[in-house]
Amino acid sequence: MRNYMPVKKDSFGMYLRFNESNKKQYYTPHLKYPIGEIKIDESYYAGKQEMFKSDVFYMLVNFDRKAWEPVMIDKSGLLIDGYHRVEVAKQQGLSFIDVVIQDTDLLEGGNKKGRRWKEKTPSKV
Repeated sequence: MRNYMPVKKDSFGMYLRFNESNKKQYYTPHLKYPIGEIKIDESYYAGKQEMFKSDVFYMLVNFDRKAWEPVMIDKSGLLIDGYHRVEVAKQQGLSFIDVVIQDTDLLEGGNKKGRRWKEKTPSKV
């Protein structure tokens, strides 16, 4: 039984950006990251589970190996982007997945928790 499906090597190309002032990478590709170590903020996905189940099922039925991309996590292992891909990997029985680790300390704006966790502002009616 396979427990890992690598992404295409060129899938990491768009993540190889550097901070111009100190030449450090914003993103670090990591091959074969343990799926069990990825932390998921369940509160972010609350109320969306039924919709996500159908999306994951669709992805499984129509799986395209050429479209398999890495997921994005922060340095603590918290999932930033790729919930569906993580769920598809789990359904396929994979133990490892390729990830891109985002260094939120280097990103402009100082948003330490990545783009998903921006301060929520009440909507105006």
